[in-house]
Amino acid sequence: MGKLGLPPGSETGNIEFLGKKIRLWISVEPGKRKLRLEVPEFKAFGELGLQADVELSDDPGRDSMNIATSWARKRTAFYYNRKINCMPASGPAQRIWDC
Repeated sequence: MGKLGLPPGSETGNIEFLGKKIRLWISVEPGKRKLRLEVPEFKAFGELGLQADVELSDDPGRDSMNIATSWARKRTAFYYNRKINCMPASGPAQRIWDC
């Protein structure tokens, strides 16, 4: 949960991260996860700004990989990571205005 105050599980709750250069929202709903991303200063091909709204289909029976990794400097501290493989995605990614 650390500095970002993330929820304890990946099956419930919403996550919001509003940084200086990036804004990210993740919501977990029955059968799907929604990701929204805004990076106003992202530059590619001479264009400025990126926004994405992605919906991931979440099949409860889908395989996942769970990893607990300790920190090299303090073996009693660790981070937990869950990766859900091959979630079908849909939604637009587009250039946005300079915010």
